Amino acid sequence: MENYNERRIVGNKEGINKFFAKTYAWMGLAVLVSGIFAFLTATVWSNQLANVYGSSFKSILMFVVLIGFSFAINHAAIKNPVLGFVLLMGFAAFMGFSLGSIFLVYSIGNIASAFIGSASIFGSMSLFGLLTKRDLTSVGTQVYAALIGVIVASVVNLFLRSSMIVLVISIITVIIFTLLTAYDTQKLKSMYNNSDEIGVSASSLAVIGAMDLYMDFLNLFINLLQILGIFGGDDN
Repeated sequence: MENYNERRIVGNKEGINKFFAKTYAWMGLAVLVSGIFAFLTATVWSNQLANVYGSSFKSILMFVVLIGFSFAINHAAIKNPVLGFVLLMGFAAFMGFSLGSIFLVYSIGNIASAFIGSASIFGSMSLFGLLTKRDLTSVGTQVYAALIGVIVASVVNLFLRSSMIVLVISIITVIIFTLLTAYDTQKLKSMYNNSDEIGVSASSLAVIGAMDLYMDFLNLFINLLQILGIFGGDDN
């Protein structure tokens, strides 16, 4: 993970392309690592290991864990991008282990459909965030406020256990992370263009960006899968 001299070409199309190529590559690798560990958990390791999480592994717990690790990885990446990268891959492996039970709960068809749908939404919205001239700052503020409401509703539903509320929350969460994907992409572009002013290297920003985009993709996937599972009747 050698640093390349992005600061000489900040704001240049070549520099931005290199930065996002690295960011997307690391984000994609994190998704791949999660997928491998999820598959191994469900097929090679014991079912008891996967069932530690099982159907009780709620999206609210997933989100809390994601936020905690996000802060830790971002802090580490600022000081040492290599350490941040290692932590990101370790976190991706942990999340894959945690998600192994999806192969026991959901059909392969629904898992594949959720992945393809998430990839399509993520790709199109990230491209939009990269290319749009519109300032998405206000959008980010609004969706973060909506996310707080979703968290509160998810906590309440841990006691109500309503499948209808789960469905509504999942749909709203998909919308939130669809918008956040565009916002986070634009934010990363802005941070890269101002990397000299904020005093963070492009390699550090690439790790931070990979983590942010990984979180967006993972939340899209989990909630799309939950929606498909409810409609398909294979969600516990």
